[in-house]
Amino acid sequence: MYEDISQNSNKKERGFEFEKLINKICDDKEILILKSYKTADSEQQIDGAIEINNKIFLIEAKWEDTATLAASKLFSFLGKINSKIEGTLGIFISHNELSENFISSVRNGLRQNCILIHGEDNIKDIVDQTVDIKEFIWYIFQQASTKNRSFVKTSEFISMPQNKPALGTIIGQNWNEISKYLINSSSLVEFSSKLEEYYNPSIELSKKTLNLFSVVQTDKLTQGKYYLLITKCIKEEVSDFQLILLQLLKNKHWREYAEYDFLEYVKEYVSSIDDTDKDAILKNAVEHIEINESNFNEENLASTLVSFLINQLNETDFKMLANTYLSIYCDDFRKEKFLQKQIANYIFNKLNNDGVDILRIVEPTLKKQIKRTKRFENIFADEGETDQMKKENTINSINYRFRKILKGQDKNYLDNLYNTL
Repeated sequence: MYEDISQNSNKKERGFEFEKLINKICDDKEILILKSYKTADSEQQIDGAIEINNKIFLIEAKWEDTATLAASKLFSFLGKINSKIEGTLGIFISHNELSENFISSVRNGLRQNCILIHGEDNIKDIVDQTVDIKEFIWYIFQQASTKNRSFVKTSEFISMPQNKPALGTIIGQNWNEISKYLINSSSLVEFSSKLEEYYNPSIELSKKTLNLFSVVQTDKLTQGKYYLLITKCIKEEVSDFQLILLQLLKNKHWREYAEYDFLEYVKEYVSSIDDTDKDAILKNAVEHIEINESNFNEENLASTLVSFLINQLNETDFKMLANTYLSIYCDDFRKEKFLQKQIANYIFNKLNNDGVDILRIVEPTLKKQIKRTKRFENIFADEGETDQMKKENTINSINYRFRKILKGQDKNYLDNLYNTL
């Protein structure tokens, strides 16, 4: 049925069939209390309602052509939930994968009352009953209540010991034992012993270990055990570990793994990264910094990726990063102790030591900043200011802001750049 829906080119029919499929899965698990219905005032359409552990969840199931359209429906659904009695919760199920920005909007809203299930891989695990939808929803609810995580991948849920499918094999039992000791109160020594006892190459330890990354950053004991798991992965299956890790850092959910201590620990074991993987990871970092300009926390987050790749970068990469980190390098507000500032200093010091003409390299960014400042001056100019005065204000502002690299340059340099715009 799921395959039939995906092949249906009629958008309305496809959405309706997807909604019916979700309701059927919930009905089979005896949690469905209402199929698609309208509210008493006939103003709101609700795709379904379920009850789990005495909590009511309204369902919105969408199969849209684009993630942006799905996201717009999400905000409409949040309004429906907020108009109900206090304590009503929501589940937004989208076949399309939503962006991190929309997930953050749900997570940081005034009323955190909606959890998300989205992306084809996660939906397919539910449809195929690889995961129990009732248990999975409750697990997300627990994560949202305790850790402010409104979205959890099915792969993480499956990796938890109590949620393992009944494999009936020694391999499945071995992983159950390892993961059980990972999350219980056993000591590091005991966990290490159990890990050696139950490890088997067929367990896919690297995949399972990395799937659990988001849920083990809790107490020091669990973190210590997790690092023993990582060490075991590196020792026994370093190629698999590297392959999976790089794949995770390349995809849309890289932020989950951008933890400095973790990446610093593993990077010495990661052998030469091919250019395709390196460029994809670097692209995530650069785009994130550009989108979140002057958001220091997000700059630091993206800088963990740059730090992870630092020994793999070539001169072209450093020149590109000089443009990305120019404002960070020249700014006095960002403290030297923070990662984004340390990375910026490293980039420019390396280029200086290599004898690179930095001004020539960062000219595209300087022009962009001049253009932005010029626009600002035109909008907020005082009455009576001439074009020449606006120009001088722009050049003075840029000269002051980027004085760290413009030191020794006369104003003719910026004047010439200004005139090229």
